[in-house]
Amino acid sequence: MLDIFPGSNELYVRTAQFRHVGNYARFSGEVVVDGAINALTSRITVQQMNLRYGSWIYDNSSNSQLIIVGGGLRFYTNGASGSSNSALWIDNYYMYLTRNLSMEGYNITNQSDRRLKTDVNFTGVNSLEAICRWRFVDYTWIDSKKPVGRHLGLIAQDTPELMYYDIKQDIYSINSSKQTMMNSHAIQQLNQKVVSIESLSTATNSIANNAMHKVLQVDNEVQQMKNKIIELEKEIKTLKGAA
Repeated sequence: MLDIFPGSNELYVRTAQFRHVGNYARFSGEVVVDGAINALTSRITVQQMNLRYGSWIYDNSSNSQLIIVGGGLRFYTNGASGSSNSALWIDNYYMYLTRNLSMEGYNITNQSDRRLKTDVNFTGVNSLEAICRWRFVDYTWIDSKKPVGRHLGLIAQDTPELMYYDIKQDIYSINSSKQTMMNSHAIQQLNQKVVSIESLSTATNSIANNAMHKVLQVDNEVQQMKNKIIELEKEIKTLKGAA
């Protein structure tokens, strides 16, 4: 074990690969640490840190981005590495999040630039009809690590328009992004039906008003004819009395 005590600018230790000057200890080659390093209030500056099972960490000198390379990445909470405390992990296929996502007032966006797309056509999907077929259910998760209580949602196998099968995990999921689009499309279709009904209602009201006008006109003509008949009856009585 070698203890190094920083001093002023005095040289304490110097070898072919290591030297210590003042408040700095510099290594010109690779350093293998079999135990823990406690920097306390000091800093440890490295170009790249290789981990024993093949992963490594380094920063990009051009933009100071921290780059972590490995087969996967996990973040834990409460300082424990048990699966129950795993908050976020990434593998070669997915990013998994086991916490509620709070955007703190910011937005969730997705690329939809026209310049990134081709073969763009109006959809032939009848979203409103599909949504009417969806069977919404209340359910409880079997896995005790998932949120407790009753939940409202869909069964993936019963919702073919949104169903996604993960062959790696052998699990069916719901495509929530597509569901959002279909919901918006269904609202648009529903609005078109409302506009059609309102247009039909306006036309029906116009026809009814015209019919009512005709009825009133006919009633007026009938009343005029009744008045003429009464006058003729009076004239006939007058002529009979004179005879």
